[in-house]
Amino acid sequence: MKAQKFDLKSVKTINEVLEQTQMNWIADQHELLTGSGISIHSHKALLRSDNNAELGIVGKGYEPVQNATAFAFIDVLSTNKQATYEYLYSINNGSRMIIQAKTNNSFSVRKGDDIDGYITMMNSFDGSTPFKVFFTPIRLFCKNQLLAAIRHATQMVSIRHTKTVMDKAEEAMKILGLAKEYFDNFQVVAKQLADKAITSRMVDNFLKEVLGDCNNARRVTQHEEVKNLVSVGKGNNGSSVWDLYNGVTEYVDHHRGNDESKRMANSLIVSGSIIKMNAWNAAVKRI
Repeated sequence: MKAQKFDLKSVKTINEVLEQTQMNWIADQHELLTGSGISIHSHKALLRSDNNAELGIVGKGYEPVQNATAFAFIDVLSTNKQATYEYLYSINNGSRMIIQAKTNNSFSVRKGDDIDGYITMMNSFDGSTPFKVFFTPIRLFCKNQLLAAIRHATQMVSIRHTKTVMDKAEEAMKILGLAKEYFDNFQVVAKQLADKAITSRMVDNFLKEVLGDCNNARRVTQHEEVKNLVSVGKGNNGSSVWDLYNGVTEYVDHHRGNDESKRMANSLIVSGSIIKMNAWNAAVKRI
């Protein structure tokens, strides 16, 4: 799984986003045929309109929601300057599309350790996931994408696709309200993590819980690398559970594996995101 990342500049609408990144294609539906020309009626292929690259094979009842439609509700917040389009990720040549918009929910966990709150949206054309919206704190020191389930606060929602401006505005304001609640709660827990001191034994137990036992050379190297990031990673000093958690997130986002495009995709979805969520849960247990 590979990802392309695009930094968005001075855009206010999803159409401008897609045009700037040259992702303003649509997912075309095509009949599936066997090698001998027999039609397969149970499934169909989705291909990009610009280059005919395969996006996915889906059931005949699957109706793709085009990117311009899926992400359009955030235009309301962009126009009102309550959110700003910042990043677009194209995963596996566009089979999954992720857009991140920065909100006004920014805060400091400790002096100089700043967090920006993002609304992250994912659309897919391979039938793997429905359209999702989730809330992602991003640490400015190292641009770590912090994935955290907060008790009593919604982290992820699915939204309905709407056509009217009024419906889009209603969905956008609903998402903005949930985002504020989430980031307010995240700030409280993050500060608790920053106030909780750690010992070397706690570090070892934490890494064993999150990464597994050191039962081979690769795992030993992984533990040592994360330990180092806990102490000297960007913004870390090895004194708190917050450093412990961010050592793992920095490792997943910036050091795990040699292929940057694969690492980028995995940090947002699949294995990397699971490791980060496990690290958050293990950290919260130690408050």
